[in-house]
Amino acid sequence: MKKNVRSSLSVKIFLLTCLLLCLISGITYLCIARMMPAVYTNQLEEKLGQAAEDLKKELERHDSVENAASVLDYFEADHQASVIILDEEGNEVYPARETAVYEESVSEDLVSDMDMAGVGISDEQAAEEAHDSSAASAEQVQNAAEEVHDVSAGSAEKVQVTAEASDIYTVEGAGTKSYSIKVGDAAYTMLVRGTLQQVSQAVEVLKSILPYIIAVIAAASFICALGAAFYLAAPIRRISSISQDMAELRFDRKCSEKRRDEVGILARNLNALSEKLSVTIKNLQEANRQLKSDMEKEREQEQKRTAFFAAVSHELKTPVTILKGHIGGMLKRVDGYQDRDYYLERSYEVTDSMEGMVQEILTISRMDAQEGITKKEKLDLSEIIRRQFAQMVELMEQKGLDWNVEIPEHIYCMADESMMNKVFRNLIMNAVRYSPEGERITVRVRENEGEIFCGVENTGVHIPEEALPRLFDAFYRVDDSRNRSMGGSGLGLYIVKMALEYHQAQFGACNTDQGVSFYFSMKNT
Repeated sequence: MKKNVRSSLSVKIFLLTCLLLCLISGITYLCIARMMPAVYTNQLEEKLGQAAEDLKKELERHDSVENAASVLDYFEADHQASVIILDEEGNEVYPARETAVYEESVSEDLVSDMDMAGVGISDEQAAEEAHDSSAASAEQVQNAAEEVHDVSAGSAEKVQVTAEASDIYTVEGAGTKSYSIKVGDAAYTMLVRGTLQQVSQAVEVLKSILPYIIAVIAAASFICALGAAFYLAAPIRRISSISQDMAELRFDRKCSEKRRDEVGILARNLNALSEKLSVTIKNLQEANRQLKSDMEKEREQEQKRTAFFAAVSHELKTPVTILKGHIGGMLKRVDGYQDRDYYLERSYEVTDSMEGMVQEILTISRMDAQEGITKKEKLDLSEIIRRQFAQMVELMEQKGLDWNVEIPEHIYCMADESMMNKVFRNLIMNAVRYSPEGERITVRVRENEGEIFCGVENTGVHIPEEALPRLFDAFYRVDDSRNRSMGGSGLGLYIVKMALEYHQAQFGACNTDQGVSFYFSMKNT
């Protein structure tokens, strides 16, 4: 079971897709984490450089740096950068340092005055007074700063902006850029330094959301891999199942894929292959059945020929032995053979019987050779029956036989004329030969729904039921001594059988109330 799971295409596609998605997502995250600070820094520096150029132009439109303090404060707050302006001696003109110097001097003067006055105070009082003096100093410093910045804008906001700019200045930032500017009549150097605070914040955000990103990547990879496995492997599993049925020669299932990609093309090609294989195999099976049938027929024909020649050998052996005995006895003047005329007459009769048998054997041989040759033509069976009766009228009159012919004026069919002549001649001759004197011979022919029915009945005799199926075998005789005395070769009904089989007719023999009937039916086309 585990081996089947490991070898499953769905599992392989799922694992491979999930691994690739996780790998791609991880590489993407690492690229963003590595490249974003540099790209962001370059963008900030470029933006800051452009803003610094604009600031330079704006400052040069003012009379003094003090008048442009509000512009500088706004620049620092807007771009999160620090700006330092130095005069020609290298002293800082912006940001102003007077506030800090003034506060320090006030504190020192206050302490000195208190000491000189000899006021004894405790540490707590000194701290409170120092605090008060510091507060007073701070208030004075604030008032001084307000007076300095009243020229450009509201003082309280500017002090706050200045404090923020000072804080920013202490943050680690990008490289400092230097610009030479001229404000009023004085020349200055402006130092602009950007900060990477935004970049650092973005990096910290990326680090903080890393667990969530990992969870999202894992969930998305699982869902996408599951969908990919189903989308890619499901049709392949169906195609594999159908191909397995085809391998077992079952072609009843078809691929129902409607996709236009290679999987859909494979499914349609498999359907076409299935149809062609199905047709081919059916044709092969039909050809195989036909071949088996032909082989069976050939085997039966060979068995019939073998049995026929064995029967011929047996049938010819008796008259040849008789002839040999008669001729040998007469040549050696054996007692009993003195009456040569008698034995010559007997030998002539045997020879005549052998000649008839040989003629019928030749007829069978020719019919057998013509079995695969179609020589059918439109015949009038009524006319053939009339001709055969006309040839045997004298023989029937000698035996005192009566006859009755129940046939239509004309009845047509597609058949071989020579074979149908042999069929009716042998059937009528057989009826005449084996009918007792004074009996009746009846021939009936009728047509019904494209099929012709023929029957030849002779009265006065019956055949044992067990002998009826063998009447059409070569040299078969119901009563061997009786049939030999009547001059039959035993091949007449066999010739009838061959001719009727050639015309694919149904035939047989049966006992009737008054005698025996030989019948057959065949198509009229």
